[in-house]
Amino acid sequence: MTNKFYAILTDLGAAKLANATALGTTLDIAHMAVGDGGGSIPTPTASQTILIGEKRRAPLNSLSIDPNNTNQIIAEQIIPEDVGGWYIREIGLFDKDGILIAVANCPETYKPQLSEGSGRTQAVRMILIVNSTSEISLKIDPAVVLATRKYVDDLVLKHSESRAHPDATETQKGFVRLATSDDTFKGSNKTASVTPLRLQEKGYFHSQVNKQAVSQFTLQDFGRRVWIDNDSPATFTLPDIGNINSSGQTITIWNVKNSMVTISVGNPDDNISIPMSTVKSFKLMPTESVTMIVEQNSSWHATGDGILKYSLLFRSSVTENGWGYQPSGLIEQWGICNASGNTGVEAGYLNSFPIPFPNKCINIQLTHNGFSPGSAGIFSAMVLSNNAQFRAYSSMGNIYPAGTAYYRAIGY
Repeated sequence: MTNKFYAILTDLGAAKLANATALGTTLDIAHMAVGDGGGSIPTPTASQTILIGEKRRAPLNSLSIDPNNTNQIIAEQIIPEDVGGWYIREIGLFDKDGILIAVANCPETYKPQLSEGSGRTQAVRMILIVNSTSEISLKIDPAVVLATRKYVDDLVLKHSESRAHPDATETQKGFVRLATSDDTFKGSNKTASVTPLRLQEKGYFHSQVNKQAVSQFTLQDFGRRVWIDNDSPATFTLPDIGNINSSGQTITIWNVKNSMVTISVGNPDDNISIPMSTVKSFKLMPTESVTMIVEQNSSWHATGDGILKYSLLFRSSVTENGWGYQPSGLIEQWGICNASGNTGVEAGYLNSFPIPFPNKCINIQLTHNGFSPGSAGIFSAMVLSNNAQFRAYSSMGNIYPAGTAYYRAIGY
């Protein structure tokens, strides 16, 4: 199968490389350019002296020999996230004199810039096959590009093998010892370094989100983030935290089941703190999540969208005649009422809301409850000044028994 994407030396590049080989000199590659190919993926040709649609030219960040194939040269450039707004379909390498040495095409990719609402640091790499890599070198301006990897590696190696360092402080770098479990739990040592294992014991996130397949959580689950799906149990028990002498450990649970699950304490003496209450268990509805945080005195603190329904902002009574608060401060009430009479203000049937509106009922609507709306007539309603009751009227007058209607009221 013919390769669709490839890199080639240009005629000028091949001539320069041959001349460098003959004279024992080097060909200094200094810049890489990218372009959009004029709107489509181009086919590289050896006669090219420019890119078809050049968008950016900048110094190379690295030029190295492929460790797995010594006849392959890898040129790389990093395009920062604030540069872009165009497609990349072609790549070119230029020497220090601005001559196009090699050209390549590549799979189309869009390089966004931050002003478009999305940014990405883009690494562009060209792999070029030559007969000898000894005649090619990287020509850079140290003030513009990063230092060579070998230079940095040599410095790091020299530094890592040295032991002539002072102890670290809160303001100065240096040697540290690793913290013990006791150090981490007490949280008072200022000179020891904490390992991932100790962080996990402390309860910080230490894993990717993964499935919870068993119903019992243990102390080893501190720091985990888990999901619960349809194959998971329906009830879960938290670890016994009665003997933990610290706080702050967490377990985050996300319910992706089609049904609710129950989260319970692992010790009858433990408690779960939720808004306005302390419980031994609670329900987690589908798509809800909760982060359980260990507090002192054998208590968990539950936080997350799975706990919002227990908050004063979301409190409700989901019954046939019920009510619910919204975060905006609005209160919605609903239910079934009686409607009768139309000869005067007092003629309407007097009904009570499940709870009084603290300030005002701003809207109420009635709809017929039954299969024969003609027998009930047209309904209307008037809210009393106490915002706790309303009268419901019927165009059919005083009917017995009184007609029934569904109502829905909004207030604050």
